[in-house]
Amino acid sequence: MIVNELIIILIIVGMAGGLFYYLKSSKTKYLTYDLNEDKYLMETLVEYVKNVFDDLLKTNLYSLNISREEFEKRLHNKNQLRAALKSCTYGDINAKSFVKNYIRDILLKNYLIDETNIDKIINFSSPRYLTVQDKFEILLYHYKKEHGLRALEKLIIENELDKPKDSDSSEGMRFAIIAEEIEEAYYNKVGRISDFDDKLNIVVQRIYQSYKGYSVVDEIRDMKIDGVSGGVSGIPSTFFQELTYNNGLLSTLPASYDSVWIFFRGKTIHLEFLSFGSEQELKRVCKNIYRYNNPGQLSETCGYKVNEMKDGSRVVVARPPFCESWVFFVRKFDSAENKQPEDLINDKNNQLPIECMRWLIKGCRVTAITGFQGTGKTTLLMSIIKFINHTFTLRIQEMAFELHLRKLYPKRNIVSFRETATVSGQEGLDLQKKTDGTVNIMGEVATAPVASWMIQMI
Repeated sequence: MIVNELIIILIIVGMAGGLFYYLKSSKTKYLTYDLNEDKYLMETLVEYVKNVFDDLLKTNLYSLNISREEFEKRLHNKNQLRAALKSCTYGDINAKSFVKNYIRDILLKNYLIDETNIDKIINFSSPRYLTVQDKFEILLYHYKKEHGLRALEKLIIENELDKPKDSDSSEGMRFAIIAEEIEEAYYNKVGRISDFDDKLNIVVQRIYQSYKGYSVVDEIRDMKIDGVSGGVSGIPSTFFQELTYNNGLLSTLPASYDSVWIFFRGKTIHLEFLSFGSEQELKRVCKNIYRYNNPGQLSETCGYKVNEMKDGSRVVVARPPFCESWVFFVRKFDSAENKQPEDLINDKNNQLPIECMRWLIKGCRVTAITGFQGTGKTTLLMSIIKFINHTFTLRIQEMAFELHLRKLYPKRNIVSFRETATVSGQEGLDLQKKTDGTVNIMGEVATAPVASWMIQMI
């Protein structure tokens, strides 16, 4: 009798143990990754990190037998992670750093990345096996350690990468950075990377930009340059049916997803060595980069969006059928912080136009700054605001916030308005008249209705 009871108890204990092991292993399936040759592929790492974040956010804390203090701590961390994963796609650098630190911990503690296996992800020890993208990202990382967000600017200036180049055709000169220049700069600046922390940080950035970032332009977008765009050159996928396949013509032409351009000191420069890799990746970036403050859905019926990012950058996104391909344009306005008119107009006898502008503004004359796209109109306007009498109040009307004058002149009375889906520019202009404004500034006049608003302001 006693023997039978013991056997029954042992069976129950065994079943309970098996059930516990099954539940535990199912909850932590990402911790028991099978060792195989694909473990260190970048695609595998990105998928692994996605699964870990999904499991962390889906965990039901109420089902865990933990204390109230531990419950509140885990709930806070969970909410903080969820908020960071959402904000990092808006251009929030702090949220980006938070998510990257989480990824770093996952690689170290869960995936067991160390000095013995990190070179299996990116072959840092053998530069000849590195791709041009690898070398560029390593190069940019080293410059970032020294110069912060001025890294890309220093990289271009020190290596004279913004010099015009002869075109392959009869089209004349062009601005481009080619693979050979990146190779040369890499061997001159880096050579061979040996520090484990540096290697890990570069791997973390690669995983982040493929998961939540903006692909190959993720770090570039954060730099203090004038802008970055993608999808604006090459053959769109919609054109493939019009091309002949004879003689391998299609394989020799760059696709729209091979297109990365930057706007640097008034020059539009093609980064020929960079590519998004696929049309799907370019679409992912376009669908995410404009979403700050929920501006609405980019769709076939609404083929473009104009918005801003969390750091104040202006972003424009367009898609087919309105546009021939998926494209995005990010225009940054922090590269010209604290620029003086003398820095912008530095030719011989530059004091003549500067003094002319000074006395036009001090004399309260109606003034317009005109010029082609990219000539520095907004930057010049930001710099000559200092000539306006400090007792005057400023009221600005814009399509999207671009001037950000409060950042440059935080002690002055400045209020900016912009158009929204529910408030028109005309309504904003009418409201300005009731806000004790002395100086009215129109950010951009590009259409006939906006020109009429300008007349109203005079």
